[in-house]
Amino acid sequence: MEFDITVLKQISLLMFFLFFVGVVVWAFASHRSREFNHDAGLPLDEGRPVGTSSTAGAEEYRNV
Repeated sequence: MEFDITVLKQISLLMFFLFFVGVVVWAFASHRSREFNHDAGLPLDEGRPVGTSSTAGAEEYRNV
């Protein structure tokens, strides 16, 4: 059976497109949007710098 390279290209294009759509849906899912919105504001936050301890991260989360 002959296997044409264009079929492989079309299959790989479809797979990568479905992967991309899956990542976009995952990123915009309702339970993830709050985390992304919080992380998006971090460069603009003029509060105290976030330390390495776990309490500093909790304080930063409460300040937003």
